[in-house]
Amino acid sequence: MAVRSSEPTTSSRRKDTAMLSGAAIDRGAVRWMQIGAWLILFGSFAGSVAAFNGGWAPVLADKWHFWRGIDPLAAGVGVTLQVIITWTEWHNRHKKTGAWYLLALLIDVILTFVGYDSLLSPFFASGMIRLTHGSTAAIVGSLLTLVLSVVVAIFPETVLVD
Repeated sequence: MAVRSSEPTTSSRRKDTAMLSGAAIDRGAVRWMQIGAWLILFGSFAGSVAAFNGGWAPVLADKWHFWRGIDPLAAGVGVTLQVIITWTEWHNRHKKTGAWYLLALLIDVILTFVGYDSLLSPFFASGMIRLTHGSTAAIVGSLLTLVLSVVVAIFPETVLVD
């Protein structure tokens, strides 16, 4: 069985109608993945702050002055802890089964889950209410928030760190 190359085949001549090269599209796709990873990492930081702030209710109470609902101590603790967690995960990225990496990942997932559960679980549960019973929909909503928390904890590292 012949091994196939993963390199795309290219034509020896460019299309006269082409406005962008394939390389430019590839660079753009990578850049958008990086921007998305930074936004998701920012979301993880926001989840940690919300976890120490008592959820999103105080923040969302005044939508025009949302920063008034953020306790400065909660923000400081949440951001500081998330910086330590992120650094520990990224520093131990080559030892994904090591105790430090797994502990940091677990804390990251827990803080993100606690921060976003009160906001996302009802949203997910309302979508599931027609498919399941009320209590089951709430459980499924929390499970979907947990899965999303795991993705939020892992995705930025896979894109931003070599």
